[in-house]
This record gives sequence, C-alpha cells and structure tokens, in this order.
Amino acid sequence: MNGASSDGTHRDRPTKHDSWERTIGVCSVVIAVCALVATLWQEASSREHNRLSVRPILDIVIGLASDSSPAGVSLENRGVGPAIIRTSNVFRGDAPIGSISTNTWNKFLIDTGVGSDGITISRISPGTVMAPGASLPLIRVQNDEDTVRTKLADAVSALQLKICYCSVYEECWVRSLAGDGDPVVSVRECDPSSVALQVTQ
Repeated sequence: MNGASSDGTHRDRPTKHDSWERTIGVCSVVIAVCALVATLWQEASSREHNRLSVRPILDIVIGLASDSSPAGVSLENRGVGPAIIRTSNVFRGDAPIGSISTNTWNKFLIDTGVGSDGITISRISPGTVMAPGASLPLIRVQNDEDTVRTKLADAVSALQLKICYCSVYEECWVRSLAGDGDPVVSVRECDPSSVALQVTQ
C-alpha cells in the first residue's frame, strides 16, 4: 500500500525484496574488503619471508688455539643469503688504521710486533659478495710455531673491526668486533658514520 507525504506526493514503502538487495550489497562490500585485506597481508608476509630467506649473517671468527688448525682471524657468512660487503674498518684499540686491505694488515702486524713472516693476509674490496657458508681468512698463520701464535693472540686482543654489509634487498647491518656492545646492528645504509668506532669506556 502506498502512502502520501506531507507535500501530497506518493512514495513506495520499502519491500522485503529491497531490504534483501541492500543486505546483499553490504555483504558484497564486506567480502571485497576482507579479500583485499587478506591479499595485502599475504603479500606482506611473502615479502617478509623472502627477506628472511636471503638474510646474510656475518661472523668474525678468531682461532688461536694451539692445535693442528691454522691460527688466525676469518670472516664467515652463517646466514642463508649472500652478503654484499660495502665498507670495512680496522682499528688498533680506538685508533683507526684503515679498511681491510693488505697495507692495513701489514701495518697492524708490524706495529704489534707480529711481523709478516709465515702469515697470509686477505683484503676485502667494497662490493665483495660472500655466498652463504663462505669463509674468508683475513689473517692466517702458516706455521705452527707457538711464538707466532702467542704474538698474534696478543695482537688480536687489541684488534677491533667494523664491517658494514647488505642483503640483496639492501637491508644493511654492521658487524663489529669491538667493545661490549651488540656485535650486529641494523643500519639504514652503509656510510662512514655507520662504521665509526664507538669507544666503550
């Protein structure tokens, strides 16, 4: 039955069919929104999974035990993705020496009285890529003389390193062998301020 409004016009009253159509319309919108949210969540989860599945984890390993294994300092990638090394710094105490290079290591070994006889050294160039599971010996003693091991152990006690590296997603970290702080710190990018030595008092 139609009703009349105050201005004399007639308006149709809502029917059950109209109510069902509005309900179906609202439900369709809700379902579409839920589907969109689910899709965005899945994409975010997928991106996070992809980042974690290629995250590199660099570790600085010092081996100075008097056994049959070579003594020295090495850099290892214990993560599941490649590590792209951007910058590196070597310090003796809180005094910077330079980046990880043959000249830097020679200066460090001579200044600490170890010398370079019987010792192999490696350099790291910016852009060097370390595959998962890769190991790079930075300093390695080629002979088994206890005197050389002892000298190197004393020298390494004053050694401090900071290496800034990134994943393929350009997420970057600084790996440190310095002080008592966190050895791995996330940074926005590898710039000189990221690898500056923070002296622990």
